[in-house]
Amino acid sequence: MQDAQLNMMKVCDGADWFAPGFATTISSELHEVPRFHRKQWEFAVKFNLLRDAGVLHENSRGISFGSGHELLLYALANHVGHLWATDLYSDSTIWPDARTGDINAFVRGDPPFPTRVDRLSAKNMDMRQIEFDDESFDFAYSSSAVEHIGGWDEFRQHLTDVRRVLKPGGVYVMTTDISYGKATEMPGNYKFDDRGLQWWLQESGMAYEPIIDCRIAPHYINTPMPADPMTWITPDDGRVRHELFQRLMQVQMLTGRYPHSSVVLMMRKAATDRPAVAFPGLVETTAFLEEALQWTQSVFEESDLHPHPAPYVPVDRRNDMWATNYMWLGNGRRTIRVRVTTDRPGRISFGINKEHTDTYWSPLVESPPWIAGTSGVIEVETILSCDRDWNYAVYGNALDGVEFRNVEVLVKNVRSPSPFNWIVAPRPEPVEQAVVTPVTIEVNRAAESSSLARAAAWWIT
Repeated sequence: MQDAQLNMMKVCDGADWFAPGFATTISSELHEVPRFHRKQWEFAVKFNLLRDAGVLHENSRGISFGSGHELLLYALANHVGHLWATDLYSDSTIWPDARTGDINAFVRGDPPFPTRVDRLSAKNMDMRQIEFDDESFDFAYSSSAVEHIGGWDEFRQHLTDVRRVLKPGGVYVMTTDISYGKATEMPGNYKFDDRGLQWWLQESGMAYEPIIDCRIAPHYINTPMPADPMTWITPDDGRVRHELFQRLMQVQMLTGRYPHSSVVLMMRKAATDRPAVAFPGLVETTAFLEEALQWTQSVFEESDLHPHPAPYVPVDRRNDMWATNYMWLGNGRRTIRVRVTTDRPGRISFGINKEHTDTYWSPLVESPPWIAGTSGVIEVETILSCDRDWNYAVYGNALDGVEFRNVEVLVKNVRSPSPFNWIVAPRPEPVEQAVVTPVTIEVNRAAESSSLARAAAWWIT
């Protein structure tokens, strides 16, 4: 909100970019053009909080957790005596921002803007076991990292070690995910509700202001937007859409049916009586986001979507398997169409899994996999009855040693009832602009291969 202060604990709000001095921090310290992106917000709001706390000076020492090579490292290194970047750096990690076999070159070798890299060091370290002496640092911070380190025991272990390595009066500033709905409590991927955020503050054993400002502006920029599906509206093979939406708008996010965004917490190593935390504006913000969500849902329900067929399948495996992301499609019946080209005749399988928006990464079988033969090109069509409480993924496997050459997925709106069909067509002789003529094939839905289902569930998760 316009009257909210950015030197306090609060949630991400599109109006914050217009608060006095906020855009200046982004342009002068992070060396970025301001854009409505919650990660940029996290960096800028943490810089301002640390600056206003008086811990950015020539003699201060700081530590960052889950650092990767994020912009805030380089901005802070220009204002402190020394800063340690820590992460589980490895050349085999799934996190691109920490993937390296040479930590120092990765963090210090190519700064994004002029930086005093002599005041920046990097260390391979687990943030649950901080490998520094007691009272080593004037400040510590983390950027949307704590929610990925495990569960409540790991969170408590992290806080205990943070408190240990901070000097008396030292400050810890962290950003994490707030869910405007049901909290997601899955080891390695948490989104916290108000009770979870209060737990972080009270369990820290440090002092804090007992208010987290949850007010946001009732503005279109605060419309909940999924990071991936909003790039599916038009087909372009992912060349433009992803960059466009990622760059321009990512303030209030949507995973399943629950809006979520970033929130910043700040603790100081001092005596505290662990007061209860107030969340002004939380009820009103949740109601506004639920109303705004109706527009996003209508876009999904009324638009043809073109999801990437294998965004998380390793490139070297895409010749024999594919799987869309788990898609939140709102309510109603949708036509799922898939066109697959293979290198030679053989058999391939298709199926649909689903996961509840309350329990991510716990897939169930929506439509068990079927096996169909193809001479080179196959088109598949099925009707899916969608429920906004669920996310859906379409997948396939190559059998008999065939290899995929191309996979196209289309999700269309359905206006009238239609039977469940698999449509298969042989590959035509090579002629210019050859057209595939679909042929309906009867399928026995009870004929499920349990071994194939288990194999599909293994790699789709």
